[in-house]
Amino acid sequence: MKTRIIPAGLVAAALAGVFVGGTTLMDATMTRHDDVEAGSTLEVELTISMRSGAEAREGDIAEALVVMCQLEVRGGVVDDLETVGHGHYRFVMTPGLDEADRRQLTGCLQDMRIDHVLANVVSMRQRDPRGDDEDADEDD
Repeated sequence: MKTRIIPAGLVAAALAGVFVGGTTLMDATMTRHDDVEAGSTLEVELTISMRSGAEAREGDIAEALVVMCQLEVRGGVVDDLETVGHGHYRFVMTPGLDEADRRQLTGCLQDMRIDHVLANVVSMRQRDPRGDDEDADEDD
């Protein structure tokens, strides 16, 4: 019976190809976070609309959404949720969030499934530690 020996160079080349291909795929599909300046803030405004049949108060639902969604990102809510108007709320997070975390927060707030409730992120304003608006403003 003949034994077939695979040359070591061929095995090494195949392993290198798998490593390079896997690394390239990982870079293309994984979220990379940018550094955010310490002391920066992100101000978020959202609206909550409710249909009849909701079993909680609007303010309680808004607060629950914010508490749950802050767990999804690398920042924390600084103060209590502020009521801006009927169904309109504002909160501030620190440190501010990079683009990936802002998308994650928006998606969480708008996609969280609560019966008879619809949340919409109206604006996000990132500020550096000096209080100046950064270029990352996002208004819908």
